[in-house]
Amino acid sequence: MIRKNTNIFNTGLDNYSQIKVNNPYQKEKNALAYERLLKVPFTSQIRLDETKILSRLFQENLNKDDIVLEIGAGTGYYSLTIASLVKHLIAIEPAKGMAQQLREKATLSQRTNIELHEKYFEQFESAFSFDHVIAIGVLDYITNPGVFIDRCLSLAKKKFIFTAPHRGLWTWFYKMGALFQQTKIYRYSKEDLKLLFPNSVLHIDDVGLKSSLTKGFSLICMASN
Repeated sequence: MIRKNTNIFNTGLDNYSQIKVNNPYQKEKNALAYERLLKVPFTSQIRLDETKILSRLFQENLNKDDIVLEIGAGTGYYSLTIASLVKHLIAIEPAKGMAQQLREKATLSQRTNIELHEKYFEQFESAFSFDHVIAIGVLDYITNPGVFIDRCLSLAKKKFIFTAPHRGLWTWFYKMGALFQQTKIYRYSKEDLKLLFPNSVLHIDDVGLKSSLTKGFSLICMASN
């Protein structure tokens, strides 16, 4: 069972109202397209490579007393794993189609510690911080990453775990493909990310079809305040 939360906690959001997202999968009709995309061999191999690192980070850093915020939970690809390791998961997903699939997966797995907020991150307010903040596949679409990152860090007491497209050959194809959806993809080097976290300890793994000739598709990152 998954709990749907329509209430908003009462703290100011004015400083973060400028967070802008251009994710095409937030449209309800694209939820099934997203699920199909995850099964394409190219995409599924990248996800498999990412999952190996993320699973290790989750196992090493999350514990049964933690309350975790997941931004852009999507159809719940990582949500159920996260929820199995923590006391409570607050999942933010604005797309109704995505949220419905997450709800169905949580019900089937009898996962009762997920609280779903069907709203945009910039509309989410919290009177308290969380042990960890997680944002997988979100930074790809954020037009002003500094504002987004600042807010994530302000909400995380321990770690902020996230991914970012690694500027290189594979994400060039990703960027070009996104143009057909009239979407802009934002790519990063390790140096770009370090500049965005001047006061944090940042750990970065380069994964996803990585070879001697190509960089990995994704940068998997963990920031500590």
